[in-house]
Amino acid sequence: MSIEIQTTCPSCGRECPLATNPTDDDWMPEPGDVAMCVECEAPGLYDPSLEGNLRAPTADELAAIQAAPQWKDTIAALRHAKRLGARRAN
Repeated sequence: MSIEIQTTCPSCGRECPLATNPTDDDWMPEPGDVAMCVECEAPGLYDPSLEGNLRAPTADELAAIQAAPQWKDTIAALRHAKRLGARRAN
């Protein structure tokens, strides 16, 4: 069972649910986990102590996120999902 945590993108302000892992009922995000905004594609870092549950990464954190091997695949998957959603809306 997947649960959702409401988040607000620290970059564009879009409110969006942060979906937990649908294949692992016990998984929950931990502080510092990266979430991607489906609107502006900016990364946010999970911080449950904040209203909106996400904070913008520091310059060093952003550089580390973008240097991660999965960064390009994540952006490509997000863009593909957005294109599919746009097609279905038309």
